[in-house]
Amino acid sequence: MWKNSFKVLAAYTILCCIFVTLSGVCLAQDKLKEAYASNHTKVSLQAQQYLWEGYSKIRDNEDGTVTVSGHTKAYENVDLISVTLHLQVEDKTSWKTVRTWSYEDTDTDYVKGLSKFRIDKGKKYRIHAIHEVWNGKVHERETSTTKWVIPQ
Repeated sequence: MWKNSFKVLAAYTILCCIFVTLSGVCLAQDKLKEAYASNHTKVSLQAQQYLWEGYSKIRDNEDGTVTVSGHTKAYENVDLISVTLHLQVEDKTSWKTVRTWSYEDTDTDYVKGLSKFRIDKGKKYRIHAIHEVWNGKVHERETSTTKWVIPQ
């Protein structure tokens, strides 16, 4: 009787190990796929008086669209804070802006933007973002640019 119980327990343990291993492989493949399909950049700006961070991202949704996003953070509430996202496509030797979105807010330390856009598959796309804050007479501006993606 103990031998059969041991065999069942051993078989169950082996099946659990296989399941955990396969789950890990699937999770790793999903993460790799996400890393391949999206690129982002983050700019941290300790040297600025108000502008703390700028972030931009592009993600291939694998349905003929990309999702673009970005945010701007300030160290404290400012008069005006903005992020402008420029979706760019590679045009031979340069990057051409095909769409622009602007997001802004007042009396806060954070603004974010998110949008979805239909693109041509097989071309290189990236986001070039402009992060700005205005507080009193102070205006600070930085940019971030993602790596490119090629939607298939």
